[in-house]
Amino acid sequence: MARTPPRYGDVRVYGPFYRRTKNDEHPRSLLGKALQRGQLWGRGEKSSDLLAAMAFYGHLPDAASGFEFYSLLEPRSRQGGQAYWYSPPFGPAQEENGWAKIEIMVSRASSDAL
Repeated sequence: MARTPPRYGDVRVYGPFYRRTKNDEHPRSLLGKALQRGQLWGRGEKSSDLLAAMAFYGHLPDAASGFEFYSLLEPRSRQGGQAYWYSPPFGPAQEENGWAKIEIMVSRASSDAL
């Protein structure tokens, strides 16, 4: 009896994107949350009331501290080299306790963040 292999829909992946860890942050904490939850969280721009997760387009620079990732969600806004995923009704990010969050797949991290 011949079997038909399962069919899967095409999935589009967006990226790469990256987030740097700041000098005053704990790099392991930021990356740890991204790895444990598979999510990127953000509050948005300081000058806006819209909740959004934010990252930079492209690969994490070699000398930078941080992590690189891909997303299944397309950013809703591109301002310069920055990508934004807004919470509803303006974008696909989920909202939780005053934060916007998206699902991500971490692909690379700087050694100091591990």
